[in-house]
Amino acid sequence: YQSSLKNKLNRVITIDDFEISNGKITIVDANEDFKILTTDNVHFNLNGIVMDETSIIDFVPFCYNTFNMQSKDVVYVLNEYDDLTIGALEMTKTNTSLKYVTIQTKYTKQELSQQRSVERDHFDVVMDSIVINDQSFGYVGDSIFQFEAQSATIYQPMAKIYRDKLLVDDTRHKPFYSRMLRDLNFNLNIERLTIENGLLDYTELVKVDKKAATLNFKNLNADIDNLGTMYPENEQTEITISALFMEDTPFDAKWNFDVNNQNDTFIFKAEIGYLKASKMNAFMEPNLSTRFEGSLNKIYFTIDGNDHKSNVELKINYDDFKVIVLSDNGKEKNRLLTALVNLFVKSDSDKENDHLRTGNKEGVERDQTKSIFNFLWLNIRSGLVSALTGDGKKD
Repeated sequence: YQSSLKNKLNRVITIDDFEISNGKITIVDANEDFKILTTDNVHFNLNGIVMDETSIIDFVPFCYNTFNMQSKDVVYVLNEYDDLTIGALEMTKTNTSLKYVTIQTKYTKQELSQQRSVERDHFDVVMDSIVINDQSFGYVGDSIFQFEAQSATIYQPMAKIYRDKLLVDDTRHKPFYSRMLRDLNFNLNIERLTIENGLLDYTELVKVDKKAATLNFKNLNADIDNLGTMYPENEQTEITISALFMEDTPFDAKWNFDVNNQNDTFIFKAEIGYLKASKMNAFMEPNLSTRFEGSLNKIYFTIDGNDHKSNVELKINYDDFKVIVLSDNGKEKNRLLTALVNLFVKSDSDKENDHLRTGNKEGVERDQTKSIFNFLWLNIRSGLVSALTGDGKKD
């Protein structure tokens, strides 16, 4: 077929300019008969078009110099539950700008829970804009799409994620991000992706008679280097994060992994500043029927693991720390269990602020039906137990 096309095109076709004004695009799923993508007010200009016997056999059968595309009100159906919308889009051969980008669940939280028998996150994500610079894209060979960019920036993303834990757990395998990137059906390389001034709220409803509890990060900034699958050998994807946790606690982290490593090995290092322990109670009480008192002055931890197991080292400085175990109703203090637990918990790391207690735990096992963040939490919890109960040594 390709050779016959090449033989039939015995001349060069050139078009100086091709333009679409005030167009509309609708893409429909032929099998399910629903709209996958719609957009209005499309303006498109393509110039320097050349079609010859060489280009005609490529996946895109012509070459061009530059193009410019603008559109508004883009709606893309991500899946049965979530839509992606873009308020305004402008794209050239080398740069892309997206304004007011959202990823939102079509249903309310209550409606989603009524429709589902298995838990699923409810998304409300709003981004002021996304800007991509120095991009290039096209097809490698006949069908492999490839996208590269020197930089991309997401401005002021606000993500509110809600999970109804009263529903049955989703027990499917949850791959790490390294595997998700490795399994992409196209080639991707973004040298640096930057997140500026973000907000992340994660809320869980655990008990019928308890209010849903939220963990939050604000003033979230991040740099992600080598995002994709095409970076040079011996380099890794590296994520650097800074934020305020639970309103005013400094949080800094570095996360490294190699997409091409089949074991999905990773290293996650973090430093957490002063945290009043009671700020965690809204999340701890419904989840673990536990309340904290005291203050955590500084926490450092390093997690070195893979898709199956990990090791954690955690160092902590804290004052007057106590664990309050609640009764079955989650309201009253269970005096006996509280007394027993606090026999093992060292109330202070040391009277001097620069002393740290160290906790170590090897062989923390991952539950592969849960996310990477659950695995990180299992490691942090293991390190805290080791340090607080006196297993750890003082530095």
